[in-house]
Amino acid sequence: MEHRCSERKEVLLDVVVRNRQGLTLQGQAQNLSSEGMYIEVVSPDIRKGGMLDIELADECCLRGWVAHTGDNGIGVLFVLLSSAEMVRPISPWRKEKRREEAEHNSGIMI
Repeated sequence: MEHRCSERKEVLLDVVVRNRQGLTLQGQAQNLSSEGMYIEVVSPDIRKGGMLDIELADECCLRGWVAHTGDNGIGVLFVLLSSAEMVRPISPWRKEKRREEAEHNSGIMI
């Protein structure tokens, strides 16, 4: 029985997931709705009920709590963020990845 109020859309989005204990993981969002998302990520350290920050590739940061966990991923329900929480520096991991991509792309001959 479907218990969601909003329709889920299939997506393939790279995300960075960070819990309150500082654990940072790379994952891939598999579906998305206005209420939450399913993220394919393997980690025994992410627990149901925990709060997460989720960074999308376009530097958007969302916050949510883990509604369920499984062998291959987690279901996350979004929580509302204040405008101050929405504007924050992107993670050092993301900055390094973007720097590497820029260096790689600048070496391409056309």
